[in-house]
Amino acid sequence: MEKRKTNLTIEDFEDKRYGEGKKAGRYTRFKTDQGWISSFDKPAIEKLKDSVYKTVSVEIQTDKDDKDKITKFYGEANDDDDEVETIRPGEQKRKSVKGSAYEKDPVGLTIELFNAMWPAHKPNDTEAVMELAIDLVKQARESFE
Repeated sequence: MEKRKTNLTIEDFEDKRYGEGKKAGRYTRFKTDQGWISSFDKPAIEKLKDSVYKTVSVEIQTDKDDKDKITKFYGEANDDDDEVETIRPGEQKRKSVKGSAYEKDPVGLTIELFNAMWPAHKPNDTEAVMELAIDLVKQARESFE
């Protein structure tokens, strides 16, 4: 399952029921500028119902069947909130390295890491320290993609 924070314009909503007996429940479908998206989260539903014709910031979870659900309401979106953030389980929100010196010069970053790590290792471990520095830079770049 993947979660992402994004902005939606709420256009309309429909209250729905599912199941029968003890397994019965309620949810709300919201017509948005990105299509119909359901929510089962009562606090989010109430706030979203009050936000018809407004652009709001929400968290959307995509389940294993590729269905989206609104799981959290963050409030009205600001004009500068155009980004979509992907939030993976167990991850903290990270700052982007796009356009930074590290994105443009991974070799320079690798050399900086090598110079910082090398004194702690024996001088004959130079190749191993360089390989570790390269692996760390690759891992960091993949984490921010």
